[in-house]
Amino acid sequence: MLGHLHHFVTGERSGEFDRGLVQRVKGLQRVLAQRSVLQTAQLLRVLQTLDAAGVQAMPFKGPLWAELLYGDITLRSSSDLDLLVAYDQVAAAREALLHGGFADATAFNARISRRRRGGLGQIALRAVDAGTVAEVHWRSRWG
Repeated sequence: MLGHLHHFVTGERSGEFDRGLVQRVKGLQRVLAQRSVLQTAQLLRVLQTLDAAGVQAMPFKGPLWAELLYGDITLRSSSDLDLLVAYDQVAAAREALLHGGFADATAFNARISRRRRGGLGQIALRAVDAGTVAEVHWRSRWG
C-alpha cells in the first residue's frame, strides 16, 4: 500500500499534504522500490536455477502480482518469494536451491521432501548471501 500512498501524496494534490509527511513517504517508497527490484532479480535467479535442474516452477504473489495487478513491481512489497511446483518435483527443487546458494530455513524441509504422499504444503529456504526466503508450495490431489 505504500506505493499507492506515494503516488497519492506526490500526485496532483501533493500541495495539500504536509511536506514532512511527503518526504517521509518518498524515502520509505525509495527503500521499498529498491527491495522490490532486488526481490525480482532474486526471483529470476531462482527460476533460472530451477529451470536448469528441470524443475517447472510458477511464481505467485510477490513481484509477479505487483507486475500483473499494477504494472509496477515497486507498488507491492513482499517478504519472500513464493513458487508453485508439482509435488513430485519438490525434492528436486529443494536440491537445486540448496546447490544454488540457499539453505533450509527449517530442519523439517528434508523430512517433508521425502514424504510419499503429497497433500498441501510448503518448504522454506533462505538465500545464504541475501537472506531472501523462497517458499516452495505444492498441492497434490492425492494427498
